Amino acid sequence: MIGVDKACNELRESSVSSEGDDVTDDEFLGGALKIYQSKSGFRSGIDAVLLAASVPTFRPNHETMRVLEAGSGAGVVSLAVAKRNDTAVVEGIEIEQENVDLARKNISRNDLQDRVQIHLGDLCDPITKLEILGLKRNSYDFVIANPPFYNEGETRVSSNPLRLRARRALVDDLENWVRFMTAMAAPKGVFSMIHRAERLDDLFKLLNGRFGGLRVLPIYSKESCAANRVLIQGVKGSRAPLKLLPGLVLHDETGGYVPEVKALCEGLSAVEGPLAGLF
Repeated sequence: MIGVDKACNELRESSVSSEGDDVTDDEFLGGALKIYQSKSGFRSGIDAVLLAASVPTFRPNHETMRVLEAGSGAGVVSLAVAKRNDTAVVEGIEIEQENVDLARKNISRNDLQDRVQIHLGDLCDPITKLEILGLKRNSYDFVIANPPFYNEGETRVSSNPLRLRARRALVDDLENWVRFMTAMAAPKGVFSMIHRAERLDDLFKLLNGRFGGLRVLPIYSKESCAANRVLIQGVKGSRAPLKLLPGLVLHDETGGYVPEVKALCEGLSAVEGPLAGLF
């Protein structure tokens, strides 16, 4: 059985975990991360790897980098950020108790309790309520997210409630995510999100007046295909112009990952290629 997501040509095989029949034991970053994931719920794949890789692997003078992930699931992105950057202190917020339980097991399993914490909560709640959980507004150097991609009626309905919530977005959900991330980002903090390419217009409208200096990385499944994903970043309060970066192609003609993407999936080294143009 292929780990994480068959559609993403993952490089590591998974097995059913001793945690239960509905949980698999997966590997990320060339085995540097050991991850329990729900077999039938939402499962992280290449989008999670790319989002984590958009956060720098170092901080000048080894200053602490505070990172917040919105919608952290089983903790793959948060843990990958912490594993790749030993100056990063990462928090996440996740609405599903089952995912939070898995994330906390994954944190302990990878011995990152001192730098990664996942909160159970709803990012649509008032900020005052979220601060009771321990989140702090205007304080994170990076705010990152891989939000639900589909509006109701746009995709086949899943019978699994965790997968359904992770895949389906209400019409105003994206605005809620951007509003939350804006409130939490520090002045000059960086917003980083991966989403469907056709939502770029919505994202531009929502980010206007909140984050500037936008950098957009188109992501192509294959060289001959139109971009189906974008990775977009911006700086809170910046008025710098938008930059469209050279695109990132995921797969070669054989269906395997191109070398720079394979390196991101298998290792902890600094980002090269198109992703190096991000912050």
